[in-house]
Amino acid sequence: MIIPGTRCGEKHGVYDLHLGSTGNPKGAINTHEGIRNRLQWMQEAYQLEAEDSVLQKTPYTFDVSVWEFFWPLLSGARLVVAQPEGHRDVSYLMQLIERERITTVHLCRQCCGLFWRK
Repeated sequence: MIIPGTRCGEKHGVYDLHLGSTGNPKGAINTHEGIRNRLQWMQEAYQLEAEDSVLQKTPYTFDVSVWEFFWPLLSGARLVVAQPEGHRDVSYLMQLIERERITTVHLCRQCCGLFWRK
């Protein structure tokens, strides 16, 4: 809800992550400051440039999608968005990575294993 006359600051929450599958709801609120710090750290550590291409393949409901969306936009790199449910198809992802000359992608441990086997 937007309240006229209010301002959003670094300590304000951006989104609420709902964590775990234990049946007991729990969550964590990520702030503007937290996201900015993460993106700044990533840029300092990995130095994306205009020649880079980042693959956005993670559903937007997962925390990894935040940097997939915003890091390339903040650094001047190219953002390539995978088709819906594309993250589930290793062959599709491999073709997309090659065709679009992706230089940066996030892969979970299980996905890395599937990539190495192909």
